[in-house]
Amino acid sequence: MCEFRPKWMQIFNNPRALLFFLCAGSFIQGFVLNGLNSVNATSLERRFGLSSSNIGMIASVYDISAAIFGVLISYLCSRGHKPRCLGISILVMGLGSLVMALPHFTTDRYKMGSENVLDQSVCLTGNNTHCRANTNGSRLSWYLYIFLIGQILNGVGGATLYTVGFACIDDNVSHKRSPVYISILLCLTMVGVAVGYTAGGKLLDYHVDFLFIDSNRINTDPKNPRWVGAWWVGYLGGGLIAIIMGPFLLFYPKKLPVVMMVMMAAVVVVVVVIMVVMAVVVVDLMRMVMMVMRKGMEEEEEKQMDGGNDAGTCDDDDDDGDGAACDVGDDDGDDDDDDDDDDEDDDDDADDDDDDDDDDDDTEVSLDVHSPSDTLQRVSMVVVPAGAAGQLLGGYLSRRLQLHVKGMARMCIITLTLSSVGIAAFWARCDSVPVAGISASYNANKQPYDIVNLTSKCNELCHCTTEIYEPVCSPDGLQYFSPCHAGCTKISANGDFYMNCMCVENAVNFQQKPTVEPQTVSRNTCVHDCTQIYFFLPAVFLNVFFSFIAQTPLVSMVLRCTDQDQRAFALGLNAFLVRMLGSLPGPLLIGTIIDRACSVWQSTCEGDSSCWIYNDIGLAANLIVLVLTLRLVSIVSLFLADRFYKPLTSSAPTEAPTRTTTTTTTAALAVTGGAGSGPGVVSG
Repeated sequence: MCEFRPKWMQIFNNPRALLFFLCAGSFIQGFVLNGLNSVNATSLERRFGLSSSNIGMIASVYDISAAIFGVLISYLCSRGHKPRCLGISILVMGLGSLVMALPHFTTDRYKMGSENVLDQSVCLTGNNTHCRANTNGSRLSWYLYIFLIGQILNGVGGATLYTVGFACIDDNVSHKRSPVYISILLCLTMVGVAVGYTAGGKLLDYHVDFLFIDSNRINTDPKNPRWVGAWWVGYLGGGLIAIIMGPFLLFYPKKLPVVMMVMMAAVVVVVVVIMVVMAVVVVDLMRMVMMVMRKGMEEEEEKQMDGGNDAGTCDDDDDDGDGAACDVGDDDGDDDDDDDDDDEDDDDDADDDDDDDDDDDDTEVSLDVHSPSDTLQRVSMVVVPAGAAGQLLGGYLSRRLQLHVKGMARMCIITLTLSSVGIAAFWARCDSVPVAGISASYNANKQPYDIVNLTSKCNELCHCTTEIYEPVCSPDGLQYFSPCHAGCTKISANGDFYMNCMCVENAVNFQQKPTVEPQTVSRNTCVHDCTQIYFFLPAVFLNVFFSFIAQTPLVSMVLRCTDQDQRAFALGLNAFLVRMLGSLPGPLLIGTIIDRACSVWQSTCEGDSSCWIYNDIGLAANLIVLVLTLRLVSIVSLFLADRFYKPLTSSAPTEAPTRTTTTTTTAALAVTGGAGSGPGVVSG
C-alpha cells in the first residue's frame, strides 16, 4: 500500500499469518452472529418486548443481506484484491456489532416491572384498573429496526468472509493443504461460538444496568423470568476487536509468495483450545457431583437439628405500624384486625417454607434447574468441542483419503445419516412442573388441565394480568403464575413469601374474611429431579460432531469445480442458494413454531408481547419433525449429486479444474486440481 514495504513486515507475508487474521475475523463472526445472537435472544425479548417471530426476523435479515450482497461482493472480489475486500468486510462486521449494542445506550434504565402497571404482584380486590397512559413499551419495540440494520451490516461482512475468504486461502496454498486450512478457519468459528455462548452467558448473570445499579440492591436473580442481563457488552467488545483486526488485511498483496508450510502451530492451538474446553466440562461435572454429595450430608445433619429460625415473615403485632406486616390486599385495610391472632402461625409457616426454599436452591446443582446462562454454558461446552473436532476430522479425512467429488459426497451422506441419531436430543425434556390454570387444575389433586385458564373462583376478584410473570410455589408442589393468581394478599418483610393465598390447598372461602392460618407460598419456581440432561448432552454431541465433519468436504467440492478466478463467485452463488432456501426461511419458520407453542403470552396495555410459558411436548415434536425432514432432503440431494455427477476421465496426476452440471441445486461439485500462486509482498 502506497509503495511502503518495510522488510520487517514481510514476516507476515505468508499463508500462516494470512490465516491468523482470517481466523480472527471468523472468530468474531462466530462470537457475535452465532454465539451472542443465540444467547441474547431471550434478553432482547424481555427488554424490548419482542416476540420469537421478531427474533427470527432479526436472524433472517442477516441471511437476506448475506445472500444479496454476498453474490455481488464475491463477483466483484473474485478478480480483484481479495485481502482488501476481506479487511473491509471485517470492518463492516465490526460496525454492525456496534450498531447492535446501540439500543442500550439510547434507552432508559430497565425496570423489572412495567411503569403502567399498578401493584399486580398480589391480589387487589378493590381495583380492576391496571393500565395508565404510557407509550414506553411500544417505543421500545421500534428498536427492532436498529437490530435489523446491525444485522444487515453483519451480513455484508460475514458473507464476504466465507466466500472470498475460502477462495483467498485456496489461491495461496496447495489443493492438498486447502481442506486443512479451511477446516481450521471453520474451527475458529466454532471457537468463537463457544466463547460467545460462554462469555455471553456469564454476562447475562450481570444486570443490564450493572454500571449504574448496585447489584446488592437488586432483589432478584438471573433465574427470575423478568431478569435482563448485560446483553450489550458482548456486541460492544466484538465490534471493537473487529475494527482493530480488520485493517491488518488491507496491507496484504493480491497474491502471496508460494510458501509450502504446514500449519502445525495453528492445529496445536485449536487442539489445545478443545482440550481446555473439555477439561472445563470434566471439572464442572466433578464440582457439581461433590456439591450434591456435600448438600446431601448437610441435609441429613439439618434433619437432626431443630430449625427454629424466623424466616422474616410479617409480624402483625406491632401496634405502631412499623413491624413487618405487609398487608397489600383489600384497599379497605380491614384485614388488620384479625392478624394479631395468627402471628405465631405465620412465623411457623414461614420457617417451613424457608426450609423448602433452601431445598430448592440445593436441587439446582443436580443439573435439572439452572439459570439460562448456566444452561447455555453447559450446552456450549459440548457443542463447541464436537463442532471443532468434526471440522478438523473432516479436513483431515479429505486430505488423508485423497477424496474426489464422489468420495466427498459419499462421506457427507454417511456422516449426515449418523448425525440424524442425535436429533433425538430434542425429545429429552424434564416433566413440566404443574402450573395452576395451565397444566394443572386449581384444586388440591392437581389433575391434568387441557385448557389454559388462569382465572379461578379463588382469584376472580383479584383482576390479575399476565404482564408480570412471578412464579410462586406452594408447599404441595403446585406452581402459580404469580402471587396474584394464587390469591395472596400479604407479602413477608423480606419479600420471599406471600401469605393469605386463597387458592392454596385448604384455603378458606375467598368471599369470607380469613380467620385461620394464612396459606403461604414461596417466591420461586417449583423444582423436581430430572436426569434427562445426561441423555441430552451426548445426543447433541453426536449430532454436531457428525454434522460438522461434512462441512469442509462440501466447501472443497465447490472449490474443485470452478476455475481459479471464479471460485469466490461460485462460493457466493452457493451461499446465496443456501441462504435463500435454508437460512432465510429457517429462523422465521422456527420462530413461528415456537410462538405457536406458547401457552401464556405477556399481555401488556399495548397488546400481547413475548411468551412466558411454552408447551414443551408440542414444541419438541414439531422441532423433531422439521429437523428430520430437512436432514432427509440434504441426504437425498447428496445422493442425487453422487448419482448424476460425471467427472472428466483423465490419467494426469494433476487434474485441471472443470465445471459440470447436476440435476440438484445443492452445490457445485468438482474434481481435485492444482493451482498456482503468484509472488507478492506485504505493503504498508
